[in-house]
Amino acid sequence: MRECLYCESAAGDLPQAVVYQDADVIAFLDWRQSALGHVLVVPRQHLSAEELCSSDVGPALLRAVARVARGLRRSISPDGLQMGAIIYPAAGLWQGSGVARADLQRKGAVTEETAEDGHFHLHLVPRRSRGEVARIWPFGDDVENPRHLAEVAARVREAVNAEVRAERVV
Repeated sequence: MRECLYCESAAGDLPQAVVYQDADVIAFLDWRQSALGHVLVVPRQHLSAEELCSSDVGPALLRAVARVARGLRRSISPDGLQMGAIIYPAAGLWQGSGVARADLQRKGAVTEETAEDGHFHLHLVPRRSRGEVARIWPFGDDVENPRHLAEVAARVREAVNAEVRAERVV
């Protein structure tokens, strides 16, 4: 087992509802939805924010964010989208998300301690017109029914795939 939750996710070692993936990036619904359609966009390579900005993966991640955002708009029709990142200090200085690890362990998705360890990722959180800013942390609510999460992911994935096909035509 890897030592980073996001590396495990990028490798497909954890159960997840994938909405987009390519050679550099994977995007999936967060297990704890701050709002319906809350997506994490994660580089497959373990990179800090600083490393991402100076790599070829940075532009690929931004292209994936744009594709997923358009797919979210088409599939669940939010009033807007909020994008956010929690920038972790250098690896080893702060072991993030003990709550998330414990939650995944409870669900049987992680059997030993897993550390985020500075792996950059972006949150895309759909918003409604109530005007409040959606919270990313502390985490949203547990998904009561993983099947519901899979259904939402299928709708978003279908819209994102249509977006990718349209890009190829242009």
